[in-house]
Amino acid sequence: MKKWLMIASAVFVLILAGCQKRQADYAEVYNAAGQRVATVKKAAGIKKLSAIAGRLGSAKKATLSAHAKIAYRYVLHEVKSGHQITLSVYRGENAVKVKNIPVLGVGPWRISQADAATLDRPSSLK
Repeated sequence: MKKWLMIASAVFVLILAGCQKRQADYAEVYNAAGQRVATVKKAAGIKKLSAIAGRLGSAKKATLSAHAKIAYRYVLHEVKSGHQITLSVYRGENAVKVKNIPVLGVGPWRISQADAATLDRPSSLK
């Protein structure tokens, strides 16, 4: 099962990165109030987000504290296929909830401290 998840996440990363249309893919970032605070269009930022989403295939389930609040919501758009993936990032937690990756389910999933730091600073991905 774990091997299958790794293969699926690798395929997902390739699809999201969009070999030929990398510059057309983008991500929108929303704050806790639902206001768009950033749009990530640069290939390097999209590649980082794709890598973080791809690593979720080997992530462990997380338990959120009772007071966990969403800090940011990332909506990743793969233009060629029209596919969208949503990552909800929680303030003070090294965890994300995911939508639209059927293999993973909703989560929450544990992420590394480095990935959490990247997701807590959307301006670093622009």
